[in-house]
Amino acid sequence: MSKIKASAEIIRPANALMGGIGVIVGALASGFFTNPLVFPLILGFAIVFCISSAGMIINDVVDIEIDRINCPERVLPSGRLSLHEAKILFGVYVGAGVILAVLTLNLAVVLITIGGTALTVAYSTTLKRYGFVGNLVVALLTSMALLLGGAIQGQLGIAAWPALVAFLINMGREITKGIDDLLGDMDSNVKTLAVVLGPKKAAWVAVAFMIATIAVAVVPYVLLLFSVLFFVVLILIAFIIGYVCISLLRSATPENAHRLKTIQKIAMFLGLLAFLLGAIPF
Repeated sequence: MSKIKASAEIIRPANALMGGIGVIVGALASGFFTNPLVFPLILGFAIVFCISSAGMIINDVVDIEIDRINCPERVLPSGRLSLHEAKILFGVYVGAGVILAVLTLNLAVVLITIGGTALTVAYSTTLKRYGFVGNLVVALLTSMALLLGGAIQGQLGIAAWPALVAFLINMGREITKGIDDLLGDMDSNVKTLAVVLGPKKAAWVAVAFMIATIAVAVVPYVLLLFSVLFFVVLILIAFIIGYVCISLLRSATPENAHRLKTIQKIAMFLGLLAFLLGAIPF
C-alpha cells in the first residue's frame, strides 16, 4: 500500500490533471461543440496525463541528490520508492502515453506525443539549468497540450491560435518568475534572463511577450474563428496584462514579480475561458 501511495505522489497528479485539461480546452476550442469526438478526447487526456507524470518522475530521478538536502521528505530521497522502481514507473508511463497516441490512429497526435516526451526528458535532464531555454521548453510544452486537443479534432489550424497565445503568455510569466527567483538562481548558476541581463532588462522582455500575447490573440477574432464572447473576455485580459506590464516596468524587483506572477496566472485562466466561450456556437 505504501508503494502505491508513493507511486501516486511522485507523479504530482494535480499537475498531470492540469496538462490533461489543456487537451480538453484545445479540443473544445477546435470544433468539439459541433463535432464531438469523445473517445479520442479521452485518449488525448490520458496521453498528456501519462507524459506529464513521466516528466515528474524523471525530474525527481535527476534531482535526487539535490532533494536529499533540500526536500528529504520527497518520495525518492525518503526511500519510499527506489531509483530502480522510479525508472520502471517512468518507462510504464512513457510507454502507455505512446501506445495511447498510436490508438488514436492520428499521425499528428503521435508526433506531438513523441515530441512532447522528448522535450520533457530533455528539460528535466539538461535544459532547465539553461534559464531562458528552459523557459522556452516549459511554454512550448504547455502550448503542445492545446495543440494535441486540436489534432484530436483534426483542426490544427484553429488550435494553433490558443497554442500560440498560451506559449506567449507562458513565456512572459516564466521570465517574470525568473525575476522572482533571482537570488536563488544566481546561487544555483541558473542562467535566466534576470541573471544574465539583470531584472530591468528581463522585465522588458517579459513585457514584450505579454504585449505580443494580446496582439496575437486578436487575430483569430478578426479571422472570425471565435465569437464576440471571446473578444469581450479578451478586453478584460488586456486590462490585466496592461496593469502587469506597467507595474513590472516600474518595479522589476523579486517582491513585485512574485506578486505579479499570480495575477498573470489569472490572465492565463481567463485566456482559456475566452477560447472556450468563443468556440460555443450560438
